[in-house]
Amino acid sequence: MPAVITTRLVRRGQAFNPHYGLFCVTPEGLLFPNPYAETAHPWQGSLDHLRLFEYLGRMVGKAIYEGILVELRLAPFFLRRMLGQALHFDDLRSLDPELHRSSPRLMQIPNFPC
Repeated sequence: MPAVITTRLVRRGQAFNPHYGLFCVTPEGLLFPNPYAETAHPWQGSLDHLRLFEYLGRMVGKAIYEGILVELRLAPFFLRRMLGQALHFDDLRSLDPELHRSSPRLMQIPNFPC
């Protein structure tokens, strides 16, 4: 059942559409996995969201293996984690530019709990 539903989404180009709840979008329009995907997708309770992520990953991996261009605009902080690299404070900029800009000012406030 999950493969049938996900295959339909992939064929329609909707598998990475944020409206399905598996992915979120940064202010710059870049994709990253929705941390609340377990309860956010429309088929909540009927499919395992982790299996859907795994299935999509396998589909993208197969496309790359076959030399098929997959145009996914993924957020840099997500790509770094996929590559096993450590995240740094500057990676916050791609997720939340306002928080990235204001955080250094917050840390300069005396007695601010950080």
